[in-house]
Amino acid sequence: MKSLFLGSAGIIALAAGGPAWSADLPTSIDKASSPVYTPASALNWSGFYGGLNAGWGVEHDGGKSFCFTPAGVLNGVGCIENNVPGGGAIHEAPILGVQFGYNSQVDWLVFGVESDLQFSDVNGAVYASGPFAVTGGGISANGFSADEKHSWFGTIRGRIGITWERALLYATGGLAFGHVTADTYLILPAGTSIPASGAFTKIGWVGGGGIEYAFTDAWSVKLESLWYSLGEVSINGTLVPLGSGPAFSGGKNFDTMAAIFRAGVNYRFQLGVPHTQLNPG
Repeated sequence: MKSLFLGSAGIIALAAGGPAWSADLPTSIDKASSPVYTPASALNWSGFYGGLNAGWGVEHDGGKSFCFTPAGVLNGVGCIENNVPGGGAIHEAPILGVQFGYNSQVDWLVFGVESDLQFSDVNGAVYASGPFAVTGGGISANGFSADEKHSWFGTIRGRIGITWERALLYATGGLAFGHVTADTYLILPAGTSIPASGAFTKIGWVGGGGIEYAFTDAWSVKLESLWYSLGEVSINGTLVPLGSGPAFSGGKNFDTMAAIFRAGVNYRFQLGVPHTQLNPG
């Protein structure tokens, strides 16, 4: 009975002193002094990255054909090329390329720069069957063909985007550059023709946007649409055979504009820094 009494007294004493005793022990971890990890979905997009892309290019040409008389008059009497209907071309082809860039993230905004190089068979060709009227009257042409090709092109662009969990929605624009080849062929009666051709390396502009999603801290996929222009190119040829006197010459202006739609995959180089942020406080 004495043991039971002492045990009961001890329990009562602990209960009575419980509030004071428990006040000396930490009831929870001090949140202000403990590291707080962001959720796995809060990705940091900062750093260098590189990857591959593939897609589709659509080239559109709306440039006009032209002709010079032997006296040098543009589309003067006896000219044919200015009377060729149409002359523009639209063509679609696959593209394949690589990209490399850098992002810097400030809160939910991402600023960056990206460069890419594309290899393609984006070209447009058109053939118009004559006869075509001659300015001022006279003989007519039997046919006209034109072809334009962008064998490779690239861009250097700025990017700005907003993040939401693991997604990045962005707009982009900047400088475009590439290689363009073009040719025309005007078929005249009696086996004569006016051929013209040229090759150019051009600089222009590019703009567009896309969305990118990181399925791991290092790997992401993207969908992107861009519109670019390398300016206008012009080619001019001379009548063949030349004959004994001055000859007509002619060619075409080409609009080097195209839209590209592509999907890509990127790898972000961590460089020893984890992508998921560790935020104090």
